[in-house]
Amino acid sequence: MKKEVAKTQYLLPEKLKRNSTVPLYSQIHAQLRREIVLGNFRPGEKFYSYRELKQLYGVELRTVAASLNLLVRDGLVEKQAARGTYVRRTDLCREVGNIWFAVIGHEGYHPFYFNALNGLICEAQKFGLRVMVKLSGGRKDFLEWFEPSPGEGLILTGEIDNALVHRAGKKCNNNVVVIGNYENIENAGTVCARFSAALETALCLAWNKGARRFMLITGDITRPISRGLREKVRVFCETKKCGFVPVSAPEEDGYAALADATALPDCIVVTEAAYKGVLYRMLEQRLRCPDDIFLIRYGRERQDRSSPDYAAVDMEGDGRKFGAAALRLLLRGGKETTALDIVCRIKRDQEKSWPV
Repeated sequence: MKKEVAKTQYLLPEKLKRNSTVPLYSQIHAQLRREIVLGNFRPGEKFYSYRELKQLYGVELRTVAASLNLLVRDGLVEKQAARGTYVRRTDLCREVGNIWFAVIGHEGYHPFYFNALNGLICEAQKFGLRVMVKLSGGRKDFLEWFEPSPGEGLILTGEIDNALVHRAGKKCNNNVVVIGNYENIENAGTVCARFSAALETALCLAWNKGARRFMLITGDITRPISRGLREKVRVFCETKKCGFVPVSAPEEDGYAALADATALPDCIVVTEAAYKGVLYRMLEQRLRCPDDIFLIRYGRERQDRSSPDYAAVDMEGDGRKFGAAALRLLLRGGKETTALDIVCRIKRDQEKSWPV
């Protein structure tokens, strides 16, 4: 072929999935979009000819034509009569090469992060992208590890703030998306959890069952998600004229938080990390759910079945959806916030009581 393929990162052609439900012309179109950026094409530069693409992919000319027509629709190339196909714009195509995914801190064991990574990898496979992974560690370790090539992007979560995002963004032209509920994140896309409606439903259910003394056990109150949960429960309790005891446990030790309580609450809203500790304390005290304590568990992963399932209500998320949404946001260069709903699931018949 006349054009040197060696200049491209992906080295056309990528293998087509001929038994896939995705048409061949769509697969080729997706690959050619990446070639425009990763092959360092410039506006006005001649693109691959029909016959070159036919030979590379082993398909009919009409399949090639359908793929190029989609590029024309995208505004990436234009056809010039008797001259061929030329690149028109490259700034509309924001796909990246490697996707770097990092969890900052020591929480990489949490099912959410594994599920987010799983969703990210499954989505990346659709585009033929590679994923580089770092599941725990401090900021210094992360910044030493993160060495992207031009055009690559980063998906970041864990213990992060705007300063870290800014430093990482300098390495990848601000091609960054963060997963989680954070504040003051600038120049990065965000995929966060929308939990207010689910929490309101769970609190109302507890109140209807007679709960009048509420406790909230979260992690460090400096985290936006902890503050958001606290504010929501506080407003609910003020409206209903109920008692409210917020507990900020930096280590999210649910056992100690409940053991130190001066009076037993009727309802506990507890984060996933503190959930097991609360269960162990209830077991010791022979407390039943929901009769003695109505337990609302925030942050359970929908696919996770490794933890005991005794909460009255689970507020479930699906990390896979967060990972997939983060990649889609990264590929289009979005800087907006995408909010995914947390689902309120009543796990058992609330007319019955069961021992923990």
